[in-house]
Amino acid sequence: MQLSLALAMALLLLPTAQSCTKAEQQPERPLLAQPDGPVLDMADILPAEEEVAMDRHLRSYFARTGDAIVLVSVTSLQGRSVEDFAYNLFNQWGIGDAKTNRGVLLLIAPNERKVRIEVGCGLENPIGNDVAGRIVRHDIVPAFTKGDLKGGAQAGIAALEKQLAARSARGPVATVSCREAIRKAA
Repeated sequence: MQLSLALAMALLLLPTAQSCTKAEQQPERPLLAQPDGPVLDMADILPAEEEVAMDRHLRSYFARTGDAIVLVSVTSLQGRSVEDFAYNLFNQWGIGDAKTNRGVLLLIAPNERKVRIEVGCGLENPIGNDVAGRIVRHDIVPAFTKGDLKGGAQAGIAALEKQLAARSARGPVATVSCREAIRKAA
């Protein structure tokens, strides 16, 4: 899939969000059935063997670190904005441990040419809006503009893991739940 320069510029301008900064709300119906593992490739951006390898890798990563990274590609955002879709999917699935909220969703909607990184409040210190935006612009979009969706997804996962590995230099993960963080911010 060849993406144009206009698409690349549009992707560069996509904001990223923190799941616990919005008021907690649930959509009327589930967006997608929750998969058994950390990879749901509905848009078939990964060859089957790569999907299995990524699933195995992300399971191992979670077991080692306690940080949940989930990769989802969809054929449609169902008429929603990428921000709304990612936020609601993140919260419906409860990505990351409920106590620590250490979860990250990388959502790719290639047919609509959208990508989004949604971060649980337990990982806001290492992956804030600026970091998530930089990962999209510098690690994911360059591969996408070359038509390499698989490479963009893999680069995004690798960049997220690298950022999380370096978190000790920027402080600990959040120690409060999302609800507590929202209540304290209000």
